[in-house]
Amino acid sequence: MFLIIPLNFVAYDKRDTFETVNNLGHFAYQLKYHAYPEIQGKKVLVWLPVTGHSHLKFMSTVAHILQDEGYNVTLLLPLIDYTLNKTNLPITEKINHKIRLDIHPGVLRAINNMGGKAARQQTWTMGSGIYGFDGIRYLLSDLYSYTCDGIFHNTELLEIGLSEPFFVCGFALFDHLGIDKILSIDSHIGLEGPKMAHGQAITSSYLPSAFSEGSDQVTFFERAVNLYETYLNRRFALLIHDKEMAAMQGIYKGKETWEELMRLPAYMFTNSNPLLDFPNPRTSKFIEVGGIAADEKRVDEVLPEVG
Repeated sequence: MFLIIPLNFVAYDKRDTFETVNNLGHFAYQLKYHAYPEIQGKKVLVWLPVTGHSHLKFMSTVAHILQDEGYNVTLLLPLIDYTLNKTNLPITEKINHKIRLDIHPGVLRAINNMGGKAARQQTWTMGSGIYGFDGIRYLLSDLYSYTCDGIFHNTELLEIGLSEPFFVCGFALFDHLGIDKILSIDSHIGLEGPKMAHGQAITSSYLPSAFSEGSDQVTFFERAVNLYETYLNRRFALLIHDKEMAAMQGIYKGKETWEELMRLPAYMFTNSNPLLDFPNPRTSKFIEVGGIAADEKRVDEVLPEVG
């Protein structure tokens, strides 16, 4: 049995107090260690390609929470952005077990074709919509397919796998290694790829695309623009996932489509707060965590017995 207890994955708005969150955390802590001792020490593999500070910090925070709760966490860190090779985020360094993989030659070629180190600077100058990504979609998708190509000969016995759904290579790797307890942790509020795989609505007439330049009040023309942006997001996701699947051929013998891989996780956590973000229909498999933070100092407090 695989039990998920959202210890620190608490979605709350600004009206909630830290005391309430801490009380929930202490309750879950006591429940986990006394009622379900069998989940102590489970080995967790977190697939975390080194592509940017925000993604590193987000997934490292998730890993830190699990490690702090007694899980044996390993970060698998294939290098993509070589400008971050010597960057040691404090939250990442707190994880006891890390497997760092050198950059794949194909990834290096793709980055050089994008402008080398200048490619990182484009992140801060390009627009917030999908158009900037669409212009470099083939080179960007090469980063993930080459990384996936070089990862599948690494094997170790682990029990739980975590990955962002921006790529499916992590899910395929978990399946390849025989890890059947898989979770998806999305640093976005909801990408088109996972929604397509699970049949969740991406109706562009009233839902903004994942990378949209629109707002909650749009004209008819802006709705049409949002439809086009939704199409570009969908095309972007399909290109990445199809090339990932091609990179696994001959090695991975599991699922045949990326949609099947995207459906492997038991739960799809998203970095969304239903009280603050744009309202949208959702399935029970998608869980909004509304931001993730790890306690800097752990306080082991014995709660009073309830008679």
